[in-house]
Amino acid sequence: MAVGAGGGHTHAHVGLLLCCIARGSWSHVSRPKTCGSTLLQKSTAVEAATSLGDDVPDITELFAPLAQGSGWACRGSTSADNRAEYYELHAGATLSQCMALCVEEPRCQGIEHSAPQGRCEVWIRPEGIGAVAAVPGYQCFGYTQATTTERPVLPWQFEPVDGGEGRACRGASSLDNDPSYYIVFNGIASLEACSAQCLLAASCRGIEYSSSGRCEVWTRAQGIAASQSVRGYRCFRYIPETSSTTATGQTPSTSSSSQSTASPTTTAPTTTASATEPRTCSAGQVQRRRRVEAMCSCRRRSGKEDLASGWECVGSSIVSTSDPTGATGSTSTTTAGATQPPAVSNGCVELLVVGDYGTRDGNQRRVAAGLAAVASEVQPAAIAGIGDNIYGSGAEEDPQLIVDWWRNVYLPHESLKRPWYVVTGNHDWYTDARTERDFTTHPENTGGWWKMPHFWYKRSFQGNSGVVVDAFFIDTQVWKGSSVVEAALGGKAKQQQIAWLTAELNQSVADWKLVLGHHPVYSAGSHGITNDLLEDLDPLMRRFGVQVLFSGHDHSKQLMQHRGLNYVISGAGGATSRSRSNEYPVGSQKHIFEDHGFVGLSICSAAAATLSFFSADGRLQAEETLPSTWPEASLEPGRPALANGDAAVRQPLCGNVLLRDVDLVCPAPDGSGCKVLADQMTGKTCREYCSRNGLQCKGGWEEEDENCVPTHELGCDQAYGSTSDLICECMP
Repeated sequence: MAVGAGGGHTHAHVGLLLCCIARGSWSHVSRPKTCGSTLLQKSTAVEAATSLGDDVPDITELFAPLAQGSGWACRGSTSADNRAEYYELHAGATLSQCMALCVEEPRCQGIEHSAPQGRCEVWIRPEGIGAVAAVPGYQCFGYTQATTTERPVLPWQFEPVDGGEGRACRGASSLDNDPSYYIVFNGIASLEACSAQCLLAASCRGIEYSSSGRCEVWTRAQGIAASQSVRGYRCFRYIPETSSTTATGQTPSTSSSSQSTASPTTTAPTTTASATEPRTCSAGQVQRRRRVEAMCSCRRRSGKEDLASGWECVGSSIVSTSDPTGATGSTSTTTAGATQPPAVSNGCVELLVVGDYGTRDGNQRRVAAGLAAVASEVQPAAIAGIGDNIYGSGAEEDPQLIVDWWRNVYLPHESLKRPWYVVTGNHDWYTDARTERDFTTHPENTGGWWKMPHFWYKRSFQGNSGVVVDAFFIDTQVWKGSSVVEAALGGKAKQQQIAWLTAELNQSVADWKLVLGHHPVYSAGSHGITNDLLEDLDPLMRRFGVQVLFSGHDHSKQLMQHRGLNYVISGAGGATSRSRSNEYPVGSQKHIFEDHGFVGLSICSAAAATLSFFSADGRLQAEETLPSTWPEASLEPGRPALANGDAAVRQPLCGNVLLRDVDLVCPAPDGSGCKVLADQMTGKTCREYCSRNGLQCKGGWEEEDENCVPTHELGCDQAYGSTSDLICECMP
């Protein structure tokens, strides 16, 4: 979230700014270096800004808040990154004076200001302000005319090999470049996207990237031990955090780590003694009816008088109210990744999950009543709304639609006045879904129950047994991509989300890891498999031990279990079930209900949880015990055989190259994935296709009807009219 890249203006002195505005000659677009014959020195400028007090000219238009509302301090790359060298400290400055000091400083990226203390930090970090942290009494602003130093945006796990720039990766020595050491991906748009390919590979040891779009994901068991000087290449070594994963795929111990997970991670400036953090309550304190410490009682009076600022009671649970919210239009993933203190539940961690619910009809209201009945009984710590929150085209940039079809439908039920953690679905992105995100801080969000701090974010919960649950809320429409998403968030949002999720999963030491998003990996419903999630998200969840994926999109309730991972569908909150695709692995379907309703998850221990299916009126339909064991992490050789009769599908892996732009993998005499139905081949030859993938061409054919049946032999160098698909056979 580096702010204001590319401003590049010469910075005027504050005193000069004051002088020129007084004479009517100031413009922030064209800044004079003198005012008449006057050129003030910096010390004079600071004195002028101070002596004029609040009469400093209005330059607020040059600054943009990096989080809505007050209570946010500036940070570097993460919410805990607050090095002293990032800023220059000034005491006794008003907000206007602080802004003026920033304009004076050629290196300024933004400011942090505390009005009660008169504390002003002028941020000069070359990469800009990349994150914020919740600190009472502070405000953080980006300077829109700043010039930032562009650097590759990589997750923290990557370190440059021999400086990184101008280096190609090698094995044991600078001459050791065996092709078996790496998998080649061509057409990769950025170094960041190349790093995402590494993070999706279970055996990744590092990456080599060229601006030509060539990405090598190194899988050599001994890692990258050397490099060679090659212009235009960059080499990075991947350093996984071993404390949160195990080689055997078993759940790591959380006896000590869960304690740190349970404490607030928001870091106040080290020089601000008054910015204190709220304490968490132990499970025993929350459970007892009599107060042990004043702030730990949710059973006394209204449940609020005894709580520290930033905490509130929801049923018998104490939850954090400090949700970080990105500014309108922001695509920062550091805000999304700011970890909040876990909700301390009295008993089990109870969650209710409902999707595809914003249908604006009687079905929605009927399910809302059933949801309220169950919530009244189980007192959930949270309700997850997993997309298609407003039919048919999202909020349409009108918050009143959320008021009418969420607040006025659900909040009349007292038991539903609790945190709703919401993600978007495909219908929400038919228009700009930032309206739904920004409703989190909207005045009409009565009680603040609607919580979408970003399009992807993490929330944690803890039961009185000590069990810790990490819930990762993701935006699967951003993952899939669309023109509306790209216009709103830019072209890098998918890779930013993947990098964030990978880093958060890697750091999590929770007993349970849940991922919640709209589109499913597998489903018996009409939509079936979501290819992008099957190829990218599924191996990521398996690698880091996610036990349950919650999805909607198909309007039913399902449980599938495949190779140790639980795939739960809860998309029956209002929308009606359609025909079946049965696109799920043979033998994996455990439950399916095609009526309206929702699901619940009760986690009482680190060993097992109970998944419950409910009808529209809240009647229990089925229960299933889910073990907390990690799923199989090894990659499948391709798509498994499906219940609809589709045979297993091989991956288009030719040698060590995963082919791109493939519609089908065709049978090859050698059993490899080198013969494919290649897409986007209008006016192109198979030699061009194979070369684009870094391979040689063996043959080419025109196909019958988007299948692997050849009709004309073309060889490697003949195109075929306006056809969009060709059968191409490549070779390493």
